[in-house]
Amino acid sequence: MREKKNTKTEVDLSRPLNLDDFTLNESDCFGNEWKPDSTECSLCADIEVCGTLYRNFHIKKKVQKVKEHQGINFLDEVNFKRVPWERLYNEIQSDPGKLTTEQVYNWVKQRSKSDDHESIIQNIKNFKVEYKVTFKSGLAYAD
Repeated sequence: MREKKNTKTEVDLSRPLNLDDFTLNESDCFGNEWKPDSTECSLCADIEVCGTLYRNFHIKKKVQKVKEHQGINFLDEVNFKRVPWERLYNEIQSDPGKLTTEQVYNWVKQRSKSDDHESIIQNIKNFKVEYKVTFKSGLAYAD
């Protein structure tokens, strides 16, 4: 636990923090145990700087670990508007029967960064209706 501190760390909060200027001590709570609703943190003179350090040193590491180990994308990273549907349609139209349903599925999955099977299928169904695309015997055709 950090010792009670009455004076702020000399930091100009009107400028971006240079995180290289700070080193975190594992035995100290500064930048390691930021909880703004706790009594100790609310009375601390460095709550703003501590919160910034905590976010940059701990939360980003946790997010990176989750992504590396599970290989999932967070909801704010999934975006079906990123999928160039017009380009997909043009490719199907230029060479009918070339793309399989699996290739279309993987193409949409990769570009949307989604792992949700149902969302991918629903967006492909919407694409089929909007662009009048059909799948026959597992191959894509433009009507």
